[in-house]
Amino acid sequence: MDRQEISFVTVVDDAKPATGPADHDVQHIAESSETEEQERERKIDERRALRKAAKEKVARSKFWNQNIGTSAKTIFTSKPETLRPIEIHKQLSYHGSDAIPQDLANKKCAVIGVEELLRELNSIIGTAYTLDTPSLRDILQMCIAKEHDFGTAYGYLRPRWLLNFTDFARYMESYEQDDKTMRERALQGDHIVNPNLPPRRVWDLFSNRVLPFWVASSWVVERQLWAVSHSWMSPDKRQYVWTEINGRQWSVPIPDDIDLPQLRIELLNLGAEYVWLDVLCLRQNGRDKAEVKLQQEEWKLDVPTIGRVYHQGANQPIVCYYSGLGR
Repeated sequence: MDRQEISFVTVVDDAKPATGPADHDVQHIAESSETEEQERERKIDERRALRKAAKEKVARSKFWNQNIGTSAKTIFTSKPETLRPIEIHKQLSYHGSDAIPQDLANKKCAVIGVEELLRELNSIIGTAYTLDTPSLRDILQMCIAKEHDFGTAYGYLRPRWLLNFTDFARYMESYEQDDKTMRERALQGDHIVNPNLPPRRVWDLFSNRVLPFWVASSWVVERQLWAVSHSWMSPDKRQYVWTEINGRQWSVPIPDDIDLPQLRIELLNLGAEYVWLDVLCLRQNGRDKAEVKLQQEEWKLDVPTIGRVYHQGANQPIVCYYSGLGR
């Protein structure tokens, strides 16, 4: 992260309410508690379904690879025009069944069309859905209406592809709102009252897109999240790259002799699926005053709570580049 003129906030352990509820609010609180309990039960049910789906995915992948062979695998390599000779073997090429090439990720869903979009998703994930599958056509048309490219659509759909599509839109709206509420409540004035926040964004290596944390189930991401730590190069040895990976929301500062495709290939070969990398997942320099203000607002919460990213669990992989990112 570049040093910025921002105001950091104080992190505290607790925040006690100033007053208790009035008597006339008791009935309302009871009704709210019942609604919250129903919401918790719903999320527990979905978590169980996600665990079952994850097991089915492993079994399906084994069958797919054993019975269909390498013809079903995605294979891509670093391009000849990369900025430096490839000296690290794991950055050379990747063979896998779930990660998609960048040229496919960049295709607009509107250009692909609903039928071809479904064929591609079925082929990559190893399913046989049809447009008659309840609610699936509506979901694919939603991807087109939101002007998603294939990478973004794949990133949004993959975590719940084996679940019931009927409740997909409601689930996504609920998780987005929960994430927003969690971050709003974590910051009270100049105090962070909940420092144990998940990252705002993660890099989904399979879709090659930076996605909001809530897109994938927190249970899935937190158990699979890798973190990348790297030393920053001096400004004269950096390049600022505009990329579809983060939706071109900001230019990504990386060493001037590496590229993001090589880095992605290496992380995939190491076994990562979801990664937190500051230059991609933490909002960087803005192009105008509005973007600068947005960065400052996000950093009030995101920078002081970065430590949580590196403490997802005792067995969490952390990749360290001591000589600069990707070096």
